[in-house]
Amino acid sequence: MRHDSIRAFYRTWLALAAGRVAPARSEIDPKTITRELGDLFILDGDTENFAFRLAGSRLVHALGRDVTGSGYLSIFETSSLATANEMLDQATQEGEPVLLSLRDASLGLPRPAPAPAPFERLLRRPENAPPAQERRRAFEGQGEMILLPLTHRGRLGARMIGIIALFEPPQLPRKHPIELSITGTRLLGRQSQLRAPIGLVPGARSGEVLARHGHLAILRGGKAE
Repeated sequence: MRHDSIRAFYRTWLALAAGRVAPARSEIDPKTITRELGDLFILDGDTENFAFRLAGSRLVHALGRDVTGSGYLSIFETSSLATANEMLDQATQEGEPVLLSLRDASLGLPRPAPAPAPFERLLRRPENAPPAQERRRAFEGQGEMILLPLTHRGRLGARMIGIIALFEPPQLPRKHPIELSITGTRLLGRQSQLRAPIGLVPGARSGEVLARHGHLAILRGGKAE
């Protein structure tokens, strides 16, 4: 989680959830997230047909079109559709916060980061050398997306809220719409914790774990190890 807007909004979401699986849609106050509003979106629908109910101005500029009313999957290129759908299911069905790494699909494969210059060259760097500019190009077209579940009218996952933020957003609206490819995913909540190593329990018996208490694991049959 590298983008400032996403880190700030995730902290806000956690604070509103206050230990619950997710906060309610009615608890989201736009006055408290003014800095992140331009990158923010809201999804609603059902598990087969989620669509953008709202999209911020920076998000519209970054994608090159207003996606309000468009399907959630419409912003992704073909090879990323299955992953995008799987991550939406994690958020809506499991109440799992999800982080995705993104890239403008029209740019092809990401450029490798430039190799650091030798120490001597750094000391004698010519005035017209552009190392900072080269480092910025390594982030060209890249960004992050966070999907966070909400409860609405008592139902978990009926609405989703999130942010799509590019590291180098366009200064002006794009002339042509872009599609996004997913280059990485990360689960941020309960499911990610379940995937963590379980300490001293042998791997062959990990499926028998019923609960953990500190360094103890309760296995099926009531035995603690």
